[in-house]
Amino acid sequence: MKKTEFFEKLKDAIETESNIDENTNLKALNEYSSLTTLSIIVLIDELFEKSLTARELNSVNSINELMELIGMDKFKS
Repeated sequence: MKKTEFFEKLKDAIETESNIDENTNLKALNEYSSLTTLSIIVLIDELFEKSLTARELNSVNSINELMELIGMDKFKS
């Protein structure tokens, strides 16, 4: 999946208007909540068939760290 496509899908899932990229701090987004955590978990499962726990997701700060948790081999420039 192209990184830009992932960023757009992530923006939709967390319902933010903010521009995001690899360096965006997820927890710094005003919209971040426990519902956001659940939305991201569902998105990752649907797109990559990878199950993440809330604990795993809460251990990451940046979108780049999230992408590393998913597997960088899943992303294209």
